[in-house]
Amino acid sequence: MAEPEDDCPGPHHQCQACTGQRVEFRETLYVPASGPVHGVAAPHRCWHCKGRGYYCTSEVRCTPPHE
Repeated sequence: MAEPEDDCPGPHHQCQACTGQRVEFRETLYVPASGPVHGVAAPHRCWHCKGRGYYCTSEVRCTPPHE
């Protein structure tokens, strides 16, 4: 089994989800007062880089993110 430090060669300088903008658009559950529930695209702070401008390339992302 690979050592944990071998799993992710990060940090990396470009975020996979937000391309460095710190905001990504993900599907969010919208529950209206009346009518069916549906998903809409909504902006969120990027959880991949959390404002750090990089992401983990490990097949399963490292948690917590690199410091």
